[in-house]
Amino acid sequence: MVAALCVAASIAVPADAASGDQLWIKGYAGSRQHGDRATAMALSPDGTTVFVTGEQGGVNSATVAYETGSGARLWTVNHPGMFSPVVAATGTLVFVAGTGSPNTANTYSVSTIAIDATSGAVVWTSTFHGPNGASPAASAITVSPDGREVYVTGPLTSNGSAQENTIAYSANDGTTLWSALWDGVPPGDLSARVVASGARVFVSATSMRAPTRNYATLAYDAANGTHLWTRLYDGADDWDAPVGIALGPQGASVFVTGQSWDGGDADYVTVGYSAADGARLWKSRYTGQRNGNDNPTAITTSPDRTKVYVTGSVRSVDGIGWPDYATVAIDPATGTRLWATRYSGPAAQYDVPIAIVASDRNVFVTGTSASSRQYSCDDGSGGMCLDRDVLTVEYRAGTGAQSWVRRYNGSGDRDDWGGAIAVGPEGQRVYVAGEQVTTASRATFPRWVTIAYDAS
Repeated sequence: MVAALCVAASIAVPADAASGDQLWIKGYAGSRQHGDRATAMALSPDGTTVFVTGEQGGVNSATVAYETGSGARLWTVNHPGMFSPVVAATGTLVFVAGTGSPNTANTYSVSTIAIDATSGAVVWTSTFHGPNGASPAASAITVSPDGREVYVTGPLTSNGSAQENTIAYSANDGTTLWSALWDGVPPGDLSARVVASGARVFVSATSMRAPTRNYATLAYDAANGTHLWTRLYDGADDWDAPVGIALGPQGASVFVTGQSWDGGDADYVTVGYSAADGARLWKSRYTGQRNGNDNPTAITTSPDRTKVYVTGSVRSVDGIGWPDYATVAIDPATGTRLWATRYSGPAAQYDVPIAIVASDRNVFVTGTSASSRQYSCDDGSGGMCLDRDVLTVEYRAGTGAQSWVRRYNGSGDRDDWGGAIAVGPEGQRVYVAGEQVTTASRATFPRWVTIAYDAS
């Protein structure tokens, strides 16, 4: 179902805007009026349209297009029966993949949908069901650099075991070009991510072969899906979980980051591999100032891929060690850490980043942060809980110095989250999508929120 609205595009920054200023904010609520959350975001290559996808009530999904200059909604496409959607975009098409099957009751499938970026019309839908009794899911999607192929990856679970299932589609008509399976991922695990260079497709996934849990990095020939190489990273304590993957300069290297346990403590570990043969180039470990459970959540690179950035949470040096934002920059040639920076909110209790993106000059991180505001906990305990806000931070790419911090608090004064982030092609604007709690008729319910900030 499509609702279309035509608005003239403009991405000019207002003359009186300053870096960090909120330019516009838009909420979106599904028809069920509860359980709505934005799960992913993509930006058109020219920066004029931002596409946000997410769940509605936990059983349906939708994708919404906004004009980046004003935040005007251009169109909405509903995806009945689909959940946990992910999104990617070219100049003419938007691709959404999710678990379930639109317009059917079959939840044991992965659907990939191509949408006209201008009108919101659905161009094609391709559905993968898997063998009888299997449960496929989608965890990530990407598009080839030339926009001709779409790659979707996720687990295919059957009889208590799972394979990583990667499928290549023609972007033009949704024809399946090839599919590849890799054994040994945890059933239902959605940690896999996918990136593509011109010639190769790379997938990071979790390898689960008792008693060890490792990073698995897979390389496929982009033309035919031939499996080229696999590399496992096994840390000292045999418990390693990848969270993201990124390409290096000229697509000649690939970087995988995740959490690795060593001596009872978990750290960020990022590994660089040669794209040609999977040879390990370097390993970079980051440990917070206070030993404990450090949790990386996302990885990105600068637009020219001359820096790698990883964000996540580490234990605060204050109090009992609640999580702080912690972001590091890494030299992609050597793995040398260039800088590390932290953010601790006013409550110093719960600051967790979810997503990261970079322009030439700046690095942007978004997530959730406990404020100093309190409310009566909804669990009936009679205790007081801290309200959490969508928290976005800008850092200088060269030094890690903090430029600005912006908090957004939904009207329900409950827990708001930033879950996805994108930056315009010239680095002038940054867009955040997530979940806000609003108040309606004595009840609170989450709905999507999309915010544009000046980043000039």
